[in-house]
Amino acid sequence: MSGKKRPTDATLREGFVEAGRSLVLDSDPEAIDGADVAAELGVDEDRFYRCFDSTGELLLEIYSREVESFTEQLRAELSEIGDDSEAIRLFFERYLAFFAENPYMDAARSIDDAFGLALETPERARAFERTLLEQQLPLIEQVQQHSDGPIAEMDPAIVFGFLRPLRSLHSDVQTSDRAYFEAVLDALVDVLVRGLTSNGPAEQVH
Repeated sequence: MSGKKRPTDATLREGFVEAGRSLVLDSDPEAIDGADVAAELGVDEDRFYRCFDSTGELLLEIYSREVESFTEQLRAELSEIGDDSEAIRLFFERYLAFFAENPYMDAARSIDDAFGLALETPERARAFERTLLEQQLPLIEQVQQHSDGPIAEMDPAIVFGFLRPLRSLHSDVQTSDRAYFEAVLDALVDVLVRGLTSNGPAEQVH
């Protein structure tokens, strides 16, 4: 009997990821199910569940790849900057732009909604948060190596934590008085950069 070979699970997995990426941009991520993704490839739904435990796991794979790609690009940019204030400003600004402009993050409305849907359980969420943090800390350590300001002695996880209130304010930029909140956000980033890199009185920041 002749005919096309059935695609392997590894091949299907990549196909499901690409199909999922299209569906995320075209519909509400919460509305996507395994049957929708399988239909994009013309296979039965059970083939999808041989590759992924749930659509949440598929979403996690999509979002994780976006974060990984972004992280690699940012690492390359930071490697070309020797000034600590310029580097930490770039770090904050690139992250804010990523959350606002990446189409997959935008489709999920917020990074918390995206990963909350994908992670499904508190245990899985905590494990992924640890993994995500471990990916980002080397970028902050990269900045610290070129600084003799307060950031040089700070826990990189604390520096990374500054992104959460910045992200919250950045959401206001998208939905409220844009000019006002952009000015507030820019001022806050300026204060953070000076406080983290200045050798003046701001060294008292911990």
